[in-house]
Amino acid sequence: MTSSPPLAAAAPSGAAPAQQQLHPVDPHTVALFIVIFGTVAAFILNYKLFLFQIDGKIAWTVFEAVSFFGFIYFHLSSPLHQFNPATVAFFAMWFTHYFHRSFIYTYNSPAIKPTNFTVTVFAMTFNTANAYINGLASAAVPASRVASPFFYLGVAVFFFGMYINVSSDYKLFALRRKKRADAAKSDAKTAAAGGGGDYFIPYGGFFDYVSCANYLGEMVEWCGWSIALGHYAGWVFAYFTITNLGPRAFSTHAWYKQSLGT
Repeated sequence: MTSSPPLAAAAPSGAAPAQQQLHPVDPHTVALFIVIFGTVAAFILNYKLFLFQIDGKIAWTVFEAVSFFGFIYFHLSSPLHQFNPATVAFFAMWFTHYFHRSFIYTYNSPAIKPTNFTVTVFAMTFNTANAYINGLASAAVPASRVASPFFYLGVAVFFFGMYINVSSDYKLFALRRKKRADAAKSDAKTAAAGGGGDYFIPYGGFFDYVSCANYLGEMVEWCGWSIALGHYAGWVFAYFTITNLGPRAFSTHAWYKQSLGT
């Protein structure tokens, strides 16, 4: 795999230290952010230091739109931005994912549970930092990146993961609508016996293979981005995605087995 594209331009000989970096971002800064952010987030989530709840669709749109608009700004405004097939491809990949997640997904979702304010703020914080480092890294990718087999492998993995993620999300939407329609038709006795509610084992598509196919798709998607980009910024994002969605997937699978008997 090729080395990471630079996030800073080389300074002329004799330049002042403050002028040596156009963007003060390096792997040490990102690693420190991960440690501090992860520690604080774990503390707050563990001790349930939450504030008030806000509408789920509003919260989702806001914190996902931070990734969408933030990346566009940081990518296009970077002094190191190069216009070539590789940078156009990365811009298109991010744009496609986050336009869907910010606007189309939330519009088509039957419902999104209310989200507490603390989680929303943490999501916005991470998404801003993530859009920053990935926007800068993808803007500085040289045209020669398209000559690497890792670029094509990563792009293929990204879109395969996106297909799993999106198709599984819409499979869930359809199953939830069907479940609610069936519950609405059932009489009170049937509903009291367990005929109503939103909880069920997803089936069909990739759910026939894994319990949380939508989570799996997103993890695969950002691993593909990382492979294609060949930069630590991509792997930081993949790491966060896996450490966030992986435990949730295992927890959901365990809950299915315990509560729904499968």
